[in-house]
Amino acid sequence: MFKRDASIDRETLIDLLQQLDQYQTGGVPPDDALAILKAGPQRTGSKRLLQTLQDSDAKSQGLADGLAQYPRVFYPFLTEVLRDAEKEDRGPALLQQCSAFLANITVLDRSGRNALKR
Repeated sequence: MFKRDASIDRETLIDLLQQLDQYQTGGVPPDDALAILKAGPQRTGSKRLLQTLQDSDAKSQGLADGLAQYPRVFYPFLTEVLRDAEKEDRGPALLQQCSAFLANITVLDRSGRNALKR
């Protein structure tokens, strides 16, 4: 059911979400933005994630369903929030908030680990 792909880390996901948000904020439709990102110089795991998102978007399931397949890097509760936002046509605005949240959590994770090591 889930593609627990270890080759995708949270930093890579954050970067891809920020790029996707920038394209969508500029008026580029999600399917075109995903195609542009996929054509760029991405690692194999990133291309796999982008393909999953493209497939999900093409099936009109939205980006949330594609991201739901990566629960280790994209929290399930964020998937539900994004799914609800997509239903209300607020998906692009929420992508920016999701990437900011993930970036903050990543910083907190790192600082917490460093504090525990001391």
